Amino acid sequence: MESILSANNLTFRYDSRKPDGVLDIDFELKAGQILALLGPSGSGKTTLLKLLSGELEPQSGHIERKSNLKLGFVKQRIEKLDSDTVYDFLFKSLSSIEEEIKRENQIRSVLSQLDLTNEIYSTLDCLSGGQLQRVSIAAALAKNPQILFFDEPFANLDWSLKEDLLQEVLPIIKERGISVIWTTHHYQEVFPHADEILLINSGEIQAKATPQDLYFKPQNIFTALYFGKNNVLPGSFFQEKAELVVLRPCDIEVSLKPLPSYIQGLVLKSENYGAYSLWNVQVKDQELWVQVQPHLTTESIVYLNWDSRKLHLLG
Repeated sequence: MESILSANNLTFRYDSRKPDGVLDIDFELKAGQILALLGPSGSGKTTLLKLLSGELEPQSGHIERKSNLKLGFVKQRIEKLDSDTVYDFLFKSLSSIEEEIKRENQIRSVLSQLDLTNEIYSTLDCLSGGQLQRVSIAAALAKNPQILFFDEPFANLDWSLKEDLLQEVLPIIKERGISVIWTTHHYQEVFPHADEILLINSGEIQAKATPQDLYFKPQNIFTALYFGKNNVLPGSFFQEKAELVVLRPCDIEVSLKPLPSYIQGLVLKSENYGAYSLWNVQVKDQELWVQVQPHLTTESIVYLNWDSRKLHLLG
């Protein structure tokens, strides 16, 4: 796929004495790719987005953009709510299009795609949060962008509403071949949809990989611990030479009865998450998180086993 945007050694610091902003960022965005910028609050995701969109200028490094690149933006919320109708808001957002009939055609087309036709003359201050985000996405799509910048656009929506909106929006984006740069601190939001993820902390890229590799093949401790309650233990516990070993809770087998090659453990506590439960199990001088079916009765003594091929070595 064709590269349409790339960053090379990109650096921007708000205060040189603090680890804010971003430092030495390198990556490439390809046509039609969904790239997620994932990390905790304050990690530098929004700063990077502002640099890529041209809102901020890098202090060092450079950005290469395909010529005549059209950009679209979707933020957490429409910043100013007033008595404008949806039609008026979209009409103003397309001010770069001089022909009014062309503006109107694009507005009606995108409103139809996002199921907003009935709200075309509703005022913004009367719309629900989900409808407002639809309007914001409609405004971005109406400009026929090659890149959409998603700056935590679903942060204020409940999970079911977020999922419904994604099911409507992503097929449109893919059909048009639009690239997306999507910031969030919720990995569950982007894992099903992103082609690649940049995991960022303190302004630096900690990992760059597909969601699958990011989860099962972490490159460092930060990455291993970012995705829930995972096990990062000394290599000696697994009789491995590596300094540390990562073992996901879902890769541990559990028996309530002793079996050959299984290790005895003591259940310290249980946490129920609906579709599954996590048991915190003490084995020798270490504690492991183990994923089990929620119907299993919590026993004080359990027996654990794992496939050594599931171990991921660090260091």
